[in-house]
Amino acid sequence: MARRAMRRQLAAAVAVRLTASLAPGPLSGPAAARQLVPSPLVFGTLRLHEAPQPFQLLTKAWDLGIEAFDTAAVYGNGESERILGAWLRDINTPPAARRNAVIISKGGCGPPSSGWEPRLEKHDLEQELDESLQRLGRVDVYLLHRDDPTKNIRDIVDGVAALCAARNVTAWGCSNWSTRRFADARRYAAETQQNPP
Repeated sequence: MARRAMRRQLAAAVAVRLTASLAPGPLSGPAAARQLVPSPLVFGTLRLHEAPQPFQLLTKAWDLGIEAFDTAAVYGNGESERILGAWLRDINTPPAARRNAVIISKGGCGPPSSGWEPRLEKHDLEQELDESLQRLGRVDVYLLHRDDPTKNIRDIVDGVAALCAARNVTAWGCSNWSTRRFADARRYAAETQQNPP
């Protein structure tokens, strides 16, 4: 019975399937020796803070071959990030997971009470990413959780590319963006020789 419940929780937690075609150009830092997202499945942590035994759930996902974990500053008001970060630092976590798990976090939107309102101002993103880094210890991929179509794509790309470079984040991307805006961001980043989403 417990195994069946854990399988259901694991299945419910798998958030997205990433493809290698979305990975940015040459990698640097610890991720350079491996593909950016080494497993075809990414473990989503939207409700991790509600799990009765979150460390066991995360370890089970790792043991099943899931090597990337998706979280966000707004998940449980930062609690899901705190739990994931604590798991990465825990002595009982598999050493390979502590070293090699790919950590994907998201920022740039308000809490559910705001209707997930986009927050893409420079100071908001800096504060959110810094808080995520404190909770997690590291972020390998940073995604903008929401778009604000009223903002110039150049300002967004310039700001996020610089922020990620300054915080040693390997790659950045977009979540819940239109394909047109995503393509515009990639095009502008390529034109200006910045790390693209």
